[in-house]
Amino acid sequence: MSTPTRRTKWRRVLAVILSIFNAGAGHVALGYPRRGVLWFAASIVSDIACFAAILMNAPTLLWIIVGLLVAIRLSSIALTVRSPLQDLQLGKAKTGLLIVLMIVLMQVAGIGLTSVAQAGWIPSESMYPAIWIGDHFFLSRISLKVGRGDVISFEYPEDRSKTLVKRIVGIGGDSIQMLDGQLILNGVPVPSERTEEPCVINNDRCVIWRETLDGKSYRVVRLFETGGNSTDFGPATIAPGYLFVLGDSRDNSLDSRHFGAISVDLVRGNPLFVYWSSNESGIHWNRINQRIN
Repeated sequence: MSTPTRRTKWRRVLAVILSIFNAGAGHVALGYPRRGVLWFAASIVSDIACFAAILMNAPTLLWIIVGLLVAIRLSSIALTVRSPLQDLQLGKAKTGLLIVLMIVLMQVAGIGLTSVAQAGWIPSESMYPAIWIGDHFFLSRISLKVGRGDVISFEYPEDRSKTLVKRIVGIGGDSIQMLDGQLILNGVPVPSERTEEPCVINNDRCVIWRETLDGKSYRVVRLFETGGNSTDFGPATIAPGYLFVLGDSRDNSLDSRHFGAISVDLVRGNPLFVYWSSNESGIHWNRINQRIN
C-alpha cells in the first residue's frame, strides 16, 4: 500500500471523529458502508434499550446496557483507527449523503427518546428523604402518574421556565388541610407513623414519619418533636383538573401551600431513580440506583 497522501490522512481523521460522535459513520467514510450501517444500527438499538430500561425503572439493567453501549462505541472507534482505507464504493456524493443521513437519524432518535425520558435534579432539600441535595435522577415523561402519593416534576406556575418536584397529596374535589404538621384529607387525618430513623437537616433536629396515602407509603420529615414549625393551612378545596402538591420535607418546601394547586397540564414527568449523587461532601454511593417513591 502506498504512503498515505495528505488527503487520505484527513479522511482517516474525519472517519475517527465521525465514529466518536456517531458509531458507523466513520466506517462509511473509510469505504465500508455495510459495516457502517451495522454499527449504526447496533448503536441505535442500544440507545433505545437504555431508555427502555429507564422507563422500566430498572437501574441495574440500565448500567448493563450502558456498558454495552460504551463497548460498542469504543470498538467502533478502534476499528475505524485500524481498518485500511477503501475506495468509496458508493461514490463521494452517496457516501456523503449516507453519513449526513446517519447524523440526522441519530439526532432525530435522540430528540424522540428524550421526549419520553430525561434527566433532572433539584437544588434543595424540599423532597428529603426521597430526594437528597446532589441527587441526579431520571424521570419518565410518558404514562404519567398523577394520583395521590405520586411524585411529579412540573412547571412552576409562577415562572414556567423553572421545574419543581413535589408529591401529590390531593386531586380535584379533595379538601386539604394541615394542622400541627398533620395532613388532613377530606376531613380525615392521613395515617402517619413516627420512625426511629436518624434525621438532621441543616443542623436542625428533625423526625422522619412514614405516611400512607391511597396505599402508597413514603417518608416525610417534620422539624422538632411535634408537627414542625410550618403554619397551619386550610381547609381548601381543589378545583377539577388541579393537583395539590407538598414537599416531603414539610417545614422546608415551596409548594401548594404557597402558590396554590397546580394544573394537571403543568406536569412534565415522574421521577424514577437516582443515577448519580454528589455534593461538596463527596459522592453519595449509597444513593445511586435508589428508586424515588
